[in-house]
Amino acid sequence: MAVASEISFLVFILMTLSFLGLIQLLGGPKIIEPFDFVWLAGGILGVAGACTIATGIPCAGALAIFGIASFTKYLLFGDVFTMAIFIPIFVILIYIVSRLARGGG
Repeated sequence: MAVASEISFLVFILMTLSFLGLIQLLGGPKIIEPFDFVWLAGGILGVAGACTIATGIPCAGALAIFGIASFTKYLLFGDVFTMAIFIPIFVILIYIVSRLARGGG
């Protein structure tokens, strides 16, 4: 039962990001860069792959590398508004993806 709620939350976050991208495409404020979508997809695939293939140190290493790289990317090269949106989303998404990759718990 918990896996279904995690998957639905993951779909909700991805739909929200897609909606923000659509608003931006239609002429709204520039919130999300295309690089952010690529960074998010690459991070999810990298962490899910590392946690699926080998649990333990590779999974923790992938989580740490992606978390530190995301934080420094948005801290050094982004603004505070973008960092306030993406850092919590990255933390939640990577936690959910790593749980799902290890079998849901």
